[in-house]
Amino acid sequence: MKSLAITGHMAALLITGLGFSSMPLLADETSGGSPGNWEFGAEIYIWGAEMDSTTPGGTSIEIPFHTILDNLEMTFMGVFAARRDRWTFSTDLIYMDLSDSKDFSLPGPVVSGRAKAELTSWIITPTASYNVADEGRVRFDVLGGLRYLDIEAKLNLNLDGPRPDGFAVSGKDSFNDLNGILGAKGRFALTDHWYLGAYGDLGAGDSDFTWQVIGLVGYRFDTFELNAGYRYLDFQFDKGDNNLMDELITKGPFAGALFRF
Repeated sequence: MKSLAITGHMAALLITGLGFSSMPLLADETSGGSPGNWEFGAEIYIWGAEMDSTTPGGTSIEIPFHTILDNLEMTFMGVFAARRDRWTFSTDLIYMDLSDSKDFSLPGPVVSGRAKAELTSWIITPTASYNVADEGRVRFDVLGGLRYLDIEAKLNLNLDGPRPDGFAVSGKDSFNDLNGILGAKGRFALTDHWYLGAYGDLGAGDSDFTWQVIGLVGYRFDTFELNAGYRYLDFQFDKGDNNLMDELITKGPFAGALFRF
């Protein structure tokens, strides 16, 4: 947040919010269905990710998943998909609200008080995929789309001073980022119920470069699926644009439930 950063913990909170909000979903639609008819699906998911980030000053920060949970006020993560014939259109929507407060004391002329950081973020990821192979146990799609990220960070400082009630300083900063992505996804049926899935994409735009790989195992019921796996996301920001960081690596296990109707 430019000059508003107060402590390493507060900066880590802001970075955590950015990383946790920039995770695209693997919407792995089932094969089959009637030609010419629309099929729909909705998925909810959670990613137990840890983050490794590098600030513009070269500092490395590692943030475990429990830090995210400690500062989480509210979140929603879900995807809606519609498929007809070989085409699938999906939109992944993520909202998160983070907040943290911390007492601080600075050297020099001693300044102390309490800082509160708040961060709200949205990410919207619309994609269109086309099925190029669907034979027997194997399905393979190519895809293209966008990732749009919008973040607003606020910092409020209540400083101790000569007045009984002290005085307050506040500021806010916002950040948005739009990238185009290309990728592919596939699944291999082990049995009538168990399957393996894989996903990969890469992209660029407002950012220098971003790429992601996902691997999962899933179980299919009559009207819904459960899946779990591992995701690795590398997001490289433009250097010299006063961003909170130069690079962010987000990685960890995930689990989701996909409902078909």
